[in-house]
Amino acid sequence: VEITAQSITHDGIIRANGGLGGGSGGRVAGGGAGGAIFLSAPSLTITSGSFEAKGGDAPGTAGGGGGGRIALVYESGTFDADASDFDVAGGVGVRNGDNGTVYVEESTASIVRVFHGFTFEDVDYQASTWISDSSATNQICAPTLASDATPSITAESIMLAGAIDCAPAIESFEVIQAGSSGALEIGADTSISVNGALRLDAETDLNVGDGVSLVNTKLGADLTLGIPDGDDQSWSGVTIDGAREGRIVLDAAIALSLASGTTVSGNPAWPALTALSIDATSAIDADEKGCDSRIEVFGGGSGSAPD
Repeated sequence: VEITAQSITHDGIIRANGGLGGGSGGRVAGGGAGGAIFLSAPSLTITSGSFEAKGGDAPGTAGGGGGGRIALVYESGTFDADASDFDVAGGVGVRNGDNGTVYVEESTASIVRVFHGFTFEDVDYQASTWISDSSATNQICAPTLASDATPSITAESIMLAGAIDCAPAIESFEVIQAGSSGALEIGADTSISVNGALRLDAETDLNVGDGVSLVNTKLGADLTLGIPDGDDQSWSGVTIDGAREGRIVLDAAIALSLASGTTVSGNPAWPALTALSIDATSAIDADEKGCDSRIEVFGGGSGSAPD
């Protein structure tokens, strides 16, 4: 479904669902993938309208179809839709299909909203406001990204939620809050996993919700938290897991409190803290985060203090 108009008012339903799988025994077809829906207009009004691009279910030993893609691009209007108004679920089968993606851009105000999922290409995505909804459990890096890829988000106000999983080995993934009036917020229970260097950089303010998980897995890559001096942090139930041979970099004059089972696993490089508090349930754990013994032929590594 591809529609461009001067004005769109949508209070009904637009569908592009995948078909059901069929057959029986050893001759079973999987469910069809959800389709694509694209709407573009200078004026877009949505109050009770909904969208579907679901993957089809499949019987027996077949897999469900993947969810489709929905994109809405408009200049101004009324957008009252939320995650429940978009259905891009994968179909049910012996292996369920992955959820699809929903991207909404209000271009005049430069506001981007992501529901259910998003695919990052090797692009610096720029906006005034970037919001990923807690429904966005399928935010992934494109499987075709090259090893020197550097996808990033730059905005004055950023709210990350759901799950971001960048599985291909890349150079880096960066989230940069630039500006004096916004903040970088990482919502409760958000998970970010990157097979490369991970940088979260806040010019004004960094807010880390309870239960957040930050992971980078690429050997030798750093996980960097850019925090303004004086922006004291209290982390509750947070997990930070740095890569072997990499550092967890926090170069800011702040007071840092680790509480309620917060675990920092890796090699912290924190040269400027004004205070550090670790409660009885929390830990900093650098076990097995030095030189990777899996590439040694003989013997083990030896411990050494940092320069």
